[in-house]
Amino acid sequence: DSIVNLKNISNLINGIYVYNSTLDAENILIDGGGFLGDAINVSNNSTLNIIDSTVENLATSGGGSAVVAYNNSVVNADNVTIDGGSYGVTVFNNTDLDFQHGVIKNMATSGVTAFDGGSYTSSFTRVRYSEISNNGNGFEFIMPVDIDIIINSIHDNVFGANNSDPTTDFNLSGNWWGDASGPSHISNPGGVGDIVTDHITFIPFLNTNPLNSTPTTY
Repeated sequence: DSIVNLKNISNLINGIYVYNSTLDAENILIDGGGFLGDAINVSNNSTLNIIDSTVENLATSGGGSAVVAYNNSVVNADNVTIDGGSYGVTVFNNTDLDFQHGVIKNMATSGVTAFDGGSYTSSFTRVRYSEISNNGNGFEFIMPVDIDIIINSIHDNVFGANNSDPTTDFNLSGNWWGDASGPSHISNPGGVGDIVTDHITFIPFLNTNPLNSTPTTY
């Protein structure tokens, strides 16, 4: 196990790798300086606990993630800002994500990407009380995965939620989609918030931004 308590990591040449271990990171700033790879890579029965930290300025092409976690790993993030790059947080293959009170913005491809495949069937993604904005996809789902995504401000993304798995419905009810009318979808006439694809459940939705005030209805 290891603990990182640094103020600044700039111009990454190699990312931070957590393999079969635990990393506790607090009050760090990772400035990628256009880095093409993954800023933090968590794999093979590892745990990342990161709080009060920022990861920014990664390359907007090349497929790297601010945080990628896979193969029976865990990511716990509280008050973390991810700003600028290709992918924000990517989790797959029996991996759990708990992301709360954070911001993921300006990611060219996706803010949060979650999926399982093959023999992996038990990933879990929780995102709460967070702002997901100005990304290609706010949320991207590729294959079935369990989720708990609620009380978030999802706005100004090309797609608020994009599901490419037609066999699975993903429940994203109880979120704000950038407008009181709810997200844009054929099943929600008059909705002018972020676009959601088919097989995304969004009703009931919040009619106020939960990060500005405590929502009274959804």
